[in-house]
Amino acid sequence: MAERAGAERAGAEPTVPDPAECPRCAAPGLARLAVSPVPDAWVVWACRRCSYSWRSSEPPLNSSRAHYPGQFRLVASDIDSASEVPAVPERSQLPGIL
Repeated sequence: MAERAGAERAGAEPTVPDPAECPRCAAPGLARLAVSPVPDAWVVWACRRCSYSWRSSEPPLNSSRAHYPGQFRLVASDIDSASEVPAVPERSQLPGIL
């Protein structure tokens, strides 16, 4: 079962089933990041290996390894041999620009 992150709301446990693996890299051990305030609407999952995240309500193309597009799939060696993981840019300090 996936570990729950601090972002999950308090209250009833969702009945949305836990995914067995990441759709992009097939890694187990996913993190549950958030749960919809509407019961059983969706859960946001994130992969600890490749950082892919998705809602449980997404279509199989985005949420199932069996349906995830082959040209975007990763394996452990792809991640281990990546030359660089881009950094998240700093938030702009200019007015009106996020």
